[in-house]
Amino acid sequence: MLNRLEDAGHIRRERHPSDGRKLVVTAAQSSADQAFERVLPMIEGVEDLVSGLSAPERATVQAFLDRLVAIYDDATGSPPDS
Repeated sequence: MLNRLEDAGHIRRERHPSDGRKLVVTAAQSSADQAFERVLPMIEGVEDLVSGLSAPERATVQAFLDRLVAIYDDATGSPPDS
């Protein structure tokens, strides 16, 4: 997978500066910019959606998401956020 991403110009692989056995993988700036351009409309859409909710609607959504995260945490053994 990394070879394909590197060949396509999406990532760079460099040796770790203090441990030459390790590799540091970084996203190419142009690929990161393209990803951001694709994700930004979704982020803005969600922000618009949330800002259009009434306080009771936001409370209902928040309660649902809190319970959903708790289910995921229980299923994966993840500790709850404090």
